[in-house]
Amino acid sequence: METTSVRPARAAGVFMVLSMLAVACVSPGPTEPENKSAPAAPTPEPPRSAFTVDPAARYNLIAVGAAGKCVQPAGQSNASGMRLQISGCDGSKAQQFRLQSMPGNYVAIVNVMSDLCVDVAGASGDNGANVVQYACHSSPNQQWVLADAPEGNLRLVARHSGRSLDVQGAVSTDGTGLIQWPWSGDANQRFKLAVVKDLPDAGAVASGKDGGGAAVAAKGKEKAGSKKKKPAAPK
Repeated sequence: METTSVRPARAAGVFMVLSMLAVACVSPGPTEPENKSAPAAPTPEPPRSAFTVDPAARYNLIAVGAAGKCVQPAGQSNASGMRLQISGCDGSKAQQFRLQSMPGNYVAIVNVMSDLCVDVAGASGDNGANVVQYACHSSPNQQWVLADAPEGNLRLVARHSGRSLDVQGAVSTDGTGLIQWPWSGDANQRFKLAVVKDLPDAGAVASGKDGGGAAVAAKGKEKAGSKKKKPAAPK
């Protein structure tokens, strides 16, 4: 009799334990908060510069903080994907660019020699991403904001990332590459767009460099002005 009265009680106890375990397994309980950081807000675009874009002009892109050196593709190559770098200005087409206005008041910057666009490699948003020349496709990583920088210079801002064109390491050594970097206002992020003049400057004409025709014309005028008039015949 004793044995039969205990067994149902044990069975009931086992059933309750199993039920509690089942509820514990099914119930989600309190969840641990996910450690997900919110995506970074896009950097607000700076106000546009009053710089007037002339689509017919050719420009030197001059790195003000790098001893006024010119931007060009590495080795003056016309290959797609070639990194942009600084080098002493030499008047070559590899150092000349055209500006194309894009919707939204952006510009595409096209190298005259290669006909390729200034491009943030891989459309990367990372600090330090290389700036290269690449086949033009009008994507945001090939569109730039021209904004004002201190001392009358320009700041070039990549549309897709909000990062500024930057001479890496703030050095002026020939061959130093260009990257994108958050705006700091430092001199290595300041540039000028100088119109390339078809006519040589006075120094070039005087030395006979890049202005042979002008120099010859100047000499011709000098000779013409030096001719002596014949004396009039006696009456």
